[in-house]
Amino acid sequence: MRSQNRGLAAIKLAVIAIVSVVVLSALYWNGTDKAAAFSSGPPFGYTGAPVENSCTDCHGSFPVNSGSGTVEILGIPHDYKPGQQYTVSVKVSQEDAILYGFEVTAINRLGTQAGTLAVTNATRTQFDEGPVGPNNLWRQYIFHTSTGTIPKGFGSNTWSFTWTAPAQKIGKIDFYAAGNGANSNGNSGGDYIYTTSSSTLAGSALSNFDGDLASDVAFFRPGRSKWFSQNIQTNATLNTTFGGRGDRIAPGDYDGDGKTDNAVFRGGKFRIQRSTDGYQEVLLGVAEDVPVPGDYDGDGKTDCAVFRASTGQWLLIQSTAGSATLTLGQTGDKPAQGDYDGDGKTDIAVFRPSNATWYITRSTLGSTSLVYGASTDRPVQGDYDGDGLTDIAVFTKTTGTWGLNRSTDGNTTVTLGSVNDIPAPADYDGDGKTDVAVYSPPISAAAGTWRIKKSTDATLYTLNLGLNRDVPIATGYIAQ
Repeated sequence: MRSQNRGLAAIKLAVIAIVSVVVLSALYWNGTDKAAAFSSGPPFGYTGAPVENSCTDCHGSFPVNSGSGTVEILGIPHDYKPGQQYTVSVKVSQEDAILYGFEVTAINRLGTQAGTLAVTNATRTQFDEGPVGPNNLWRQYIFHTSTGTIPKGFGSNTWSFTWTAPAQKIGKIDFYAAGNGANSNGNSGGDYIYTTSSSTLAGSALSNFDGDLASDVAFFRPGRSKWFSQNIQTNATLNTTFGGRGDRIAPGDYDGDGKTDNAVFRGGKFRIQRSTDGYQEVLLGVAEDVPVPGDYDGDGKTDCAVFRASTGQWLLIQSTAGSATLTLGQTGDKPAQGDYDGDGKTDIAVFRPSNATWYITRSTLGSTSLVYGASTDRPVQGDYDGDGLTDIAVFTKTTGTWGLNRSTDGNTTVTLGSVNDIPAPADYDGDGKTDVAVYSPPISAAAGTWRIKKSTDATLYTLNLGLNRDVPIATGYIAQ
């Protein structure tokens, strides 16, 4: 029976190959330049990305995504590393198609090319680039060749290429792809067009327990050692037990799988429940030290780290680079670690209330300092403009004012919160930008209130959730 099936498969493949050659020959010699261009590769600018159309401009028999097939973008990391090369694939599926085509691009928040696309199999794929849209946004594209339209099996076709991430973090990057499941009738009629998009982040989704592209509303309940999170897009929840009394939260992605791990620090020991790699304990520092987790060696995994204000020491146990001791700060300083130069590595930094000065030792660009804020302000650093660089920011609790010194978009202020509110900045709407957010513990009400000013549309999202002593997970990334 298996030999019969293999024989039928061989016959079917031979038929497809013969039909494909006939159709492609007709396309080359029917005198229509448009058809010839599509058989050997589509014109760029038809992925369905912003300011682009999709392939239905010519293959217009059916509305986009109306068929039984799909197009998928595979191999994109949850969080990219600057300069890293990735193998990416596009797969078009449709059971009754004879030939298949695709086109893909990758763009940044401004709509221009993000990273570098490159062909790895010139027989099946090719490269082009150029301006698109009314503002002539420059983009790169990978798409099929004539030979690449012919599938190696039945019901789908897959093409692979390489994408090299930008040399430094630039915030969220979006991939867009269009796919064609063609009937091979010698013209553009009767074909189905599919579009899709996928994104990779620059580590912006803090407090992200489900591994999607957005931060979750989440808190730690010390009395019961409960970790609770809720996705504000789907309302899906997670509820786990981890830790004990006296623990300070130390959240992060310690195994690099794109999900925030439950982690606490107490008595010179990190206790971590990694979502992929299991439980881990790390001895580091003493009870009085402040946990300052971050990706200090740039390998995509959160490292255990503590700040000792009395000596200005930062003690690190890096997941790839090993142990290290750095010096910055003094008694009274508040740690404000973040990636201020966009090289993928967390930089040590402090806010000194006595002179309202930020001191930052950047891993690539060196040391810098800036006077910003007031002595009573709380540092709330984050990537508020989505350019991949941590921004200096402060929260003034007496007025509920957020001062944001954004690295690309400049200075601005936002009003949200009051004297009793706890700042909880994170990327709750998944656009690659840190959102201004506060948690109001309940006083007389049954539950606390979360208020989030979403950067996507500046609307205010509110949610009643939490008790009086609950600790927002987002506070684990900023000074307590």
